[in-house]
Amino acid sequence: MRECSGLAFEHLSALHASLTAEMTDTAALSFIVLNNPGLLRRYRLALAGEVRLAKPLVAIAMQAYRNEVMVP
Repeated sequence: MRECSGLAFEHLSALHASLTAEMTDTAALSFIVLNNPGLLRRYRLALAGEVRLAKPLVAIAMQAYRNEVMVP
């Protein structure tokens, strides 16, 4: 149990760091895009492309998490 708790804590710490970086990036991008409306369309197109690329990676990461932490 202790091993599983330690592993879960490591995952949560990594998630926290990732979310913090994402929030910082989002704030910076929002500032740039909102101050230059011409970039908004390009930003949305780029974002949609990145989301398409990231979906399979997220699915793989979630499956690995389920396999590692949610073992019965």
